[in-house]
Amino acid sequence: MPSSARAAERSPALRAAQLELLRSADSTRLARREIVPEFALTAAYMNKQQLFPEWELGMKLSIPLWARQKQRRMAAEAALMERAAEQERRRTELDIDARLGALHASAEASQRLLALYRGADSERRAHVRVRARFLRRGPHRADGGDQRVHRAARRAHS
Repeated sequence: MPSSARAAERSPALRAAQLELLRSADSTRLARREIVPEFALTAAYMNKQQLFPEWELGMKLSIPLWARQKQRRMAAEAALMERAAEQERRRTELDIDARLGALHASAEASQRLLALYRGADSERRAHVRVRARFLRRGPHRADGGDQRVHRAARRAHS
């Protein structure tokens, strides 16, 4: 598993977005159940010590008469909330990917800059060594000795 995927799955923001998506999906299912008629059977027994025991049987039927006005609108709202939660989860995922990409690019740029500094440092040291060698040979001459120093420093670095 790539490290960006591991970082994304550990993100509290992404976990919160996923939980919100699950909650809104449950809400959508419940809202859709409100449209369907409910049927229930009940049975009860009551022991009345010295009197005759009592039995009770019942049936319940709930028909959503106002389904067009109330329940269907609730179901549509819940479905829209679920879509919004899915989009928020996706946005959070993309945001995490973008932040990880920016951090990765920054780290790579820092590594390149460090390599440049190391290269410049070694180039400077090579130049100092060549200059010291030239100065040990004798006094500074006006016959283009500086150009030879620079050429020698470039050769030493490459």
